[in-house]
Amino acid sequence: MKLYIVIVFLSTCFYSTLSIVTCPDKTSGCPDGMTCCLVSDRQYGCCPLENAVCCQDHLHCCPHGNTCDTAQGRCLSDNTGENSRWYRKRPAVQVQHADEESNEGVESETVVIKKTRQHKPRLPWVNNRKKPQQVQEVTCADQRSKCPDHTTCCELDKGVYGCCPVEDAVCCEDHLHCCPHGTTCDTAEGKCINSQNGVETPWYKKFPSTQVHRKSAIELKEALIECENGDKCKSAGTCCMDSEDEAYCCPFSNGVCCRGATHCCPHGFRCVSIEGKCIQEDNDIMVSMAYEPTKESIESSGTEEKTVCPDKSFCARHETCCESFDEIEQRSVYKCCKLNHATCCEDSCCPRGYHCANGKTCERTAFVRKNFYL
Repeated sequence: MKLYIVIVFLSTCFYSTLSIVTCPDKTSGCPDGMTCCLVSDRQYGCCPLENAVCCQDHLHCCPHGNTCDTAQGRCLSDNTGENSRWYRKRPAVQVQHADEESNEGVESETVVIKKTRQHKPRLPWVNNRKKPQQVQEVTCADQRSKCPDHTTCCELDKGVYGCCPVEDAVCCEDHLHCCPHGTTCDTAEGKCINSQNGVETPWYKKFPSTQVHRKSAIELKEALIECENGDKCKSAGTCCMDSEDEAYCCPFSNGVCCRGATHCCPHGFRCVSIEGKCIQEDNDIMVSMAYEPTKESIESSGTEEKTVCPDKSFCARHETCCESFDEIEQRSVYKCCKLNHATCCEDSCCPRGYHCANGKTCERTAFVRKNFYL
């Protein structure tokens, strides 16, 4: 174990003091004795060979004097025709002069090495389980399939559509790949060529589109709160206890419970028990509140059978708390969707994997494939 730690320490020190070969992008580099090779669009990696041949798959490389055989995954000698294994590229390092990082602005020729990760374009992952979000998607020409926002519908074989992971993309003639806007497809070499400056970049592989599938949204029901004696009321109301410690539900949020729970008053009013009315003295307003005691319940009151909402109200087990707005009370309240891990809409909900659409409908969320590089 001690020997392992010493080896790791020495290798780290050696790596950090290596001279660096700066790649063409001027921001990444490889240790001396390696070769800069593109691994993605404008991103460089390091081939662990000097003067290496960079393969067209943007993942591997071969020794100098060899040709990449991407079909067989090997290197072929230009002189003898013998084959040998190819090498996988490694992540490049970010190179930055120390004087750029120094707060004092001291000039120095020391090179600071930072490990970097391969950059991948950010795609619109949909995550609206807690709050409703406006989901933008691209409907394909067949009106039966769609792609995520900021992608492009491209026709596959037999009239089926797939999705290119870039916006306003160029769909290649092989019906499998695509290129960014402003480039042309080189299907023979498997790459994209900039129409203005001739710069070559990797092309993208299309991923399957999502079939347009709709279903009706599900209405929400009131969440519950638990009273002192274990009885339950709607979360938009208030628990009131009568003289025999029985719980009754006042329909007002933060309502005022009158003696004996024969009636209750809205917040800001006081009870006139004899007359069974509510009064607001500042404005000399009196209202009559005939109270009808009500109770709510679910199958079990055990903690393990509840889904607790952020405002301490709760829904039944395997239900989803959805935030809603009470127009009367002018405040946010939580309601229950009878589905587990549901997508919450304004006044309804959708199954997991669907998003809220117009007319209280649910539409299947477009699928996004992570690995879209060839």
